Amino acid sequence: MPQDWNGPPAPDDSGNIAVDGFNEFLKEQPKLRRSPVRATIRFVRLKDPGAKTTRIGAQANRVESPDGVRVVLTEDGLPDDSVRAVRYTLEFRRVGARWKLESARRTQRCQQGRGHQGFSAKPCR
Repeated sequence: MPQDWNGPPAPDDSGNIAVDGFNEFLKEQPKLRRSPVRATIRFVRLKDPGAKTTRIGAQANRVESPDGVRVVLTEDGLPDDSVRAVRYTLEFRRVGARWKLESARRTQRCQQGRGHQGFSAKPCR
């Protein structure tokens, strides 16, 4: 069983990230399993990324007793010559009293003149 989480594996060409390893890690983390937002912050390993703006939002599939939550974490204004912003979109499903990560996706926005300006899994130049 993983005792620590070293961060998400590299995304595939579509931006999808494997989540099985994180779910194994969550089994031993009862506090994180109660909060999709806290779990997202740990999944990304958000510390002090140097971004000018970090936003996080969560949307449940219903107000009372939700069984699904989407969390979006965006870091913008990154100190990188190619990538301006990264966005992680994580989908959680309730299993009993706890949450399980169903899927994760990473997209990015490029700096001006370095590629696409919308969020996409495509690499920046």
